[in-house]
Amino acid sequence: MYKFCILLLVLFVPFCMKGQNPTVALGASKNIVISGSVGYSVPFGKYAYTDKLDTGAGYAHRGINYMLSFSWKFIDNMGIAACAGGMAHGMDLKSADKLFYPASGTVSWNNLGQFYGLNYYMAGLYFNDWAGDDSRFSMNARALYGIMQMNLPALNLTGNLEKGSVGVKMNALTANTKGFLFGLGGKIILTKSLAFVMHVDYILSQFDFGNQTYEVNQNGARSQNNIHLNLHANVFNYSAGLGIMLYSVLFCSILT
Repeated sequence: MYKFCILLLVLFVPFCMKGQNPTVALGASKNIVISGSVGYSVPFGKYAYTDKLDTGAGYAHRGINYMLSFSWKFIDNMGIAACAGGMAHGMDLKSADKLFYPASGTVSWNNLGQFYGLNYYMAGLYFNDWAGDDSRFSMNARALYGIMQMNLPALNLTGNLEKGSVGVKMNALTANTKGFLFGLGGKIILTKSLAFVMHVDYILSQFDFGNQTYEVNQNGARSQNNIHLNLHANVFNYSAGLGIMLYSVLFCSILT
């Protein structure tokens, strides 16, 4: 994973430092952008697996993402960036049920509407490349590292067997980890202080919930079982929104 992250970072730098900053374009000299965006979130890899016997699978559906971003370009086409955001993905518990109830037979499950919640706070390097002098459009890239949190809701499933019923209960879980974000984006200047922003972000992380206990109630017979959950939460996020552009001198004066 780390070699892959370093490779992406190496690819970003020459791509984003080759351009020249425009000096006349409307709002182009403002080097700070604070933006908010919302969009679509697509799980992939193990996070989206539906293998019924894989405790590393996430059984995650496509969901939504939201993000507050900050970028400060202070050396030619390079600067720093930070972001805070969240994601919500549905859980395909029809596929995951065998993890908690591996007995043979068909179960008609109820209460399947569950969601993963993920939050992230990251910072790192930012690169910018204008399309040309006097252009209102620029491309950018960022390589960020930070902390992530995943919230797994409490499970309270009930199902109907051919003879009788079964129930599965597990407490809500929370896990924290470190993660990476590699993103490409675009910015279109609308006015002197407002821009339309777009992001395509690749986020990778791994959450280890450790050994967890859950209860199975089959026709009144209760049993305690253990499961080790180790989820690879890798996603592509696509989002768009609006950004406010500021001069760094003005931004610093606001902070002080």
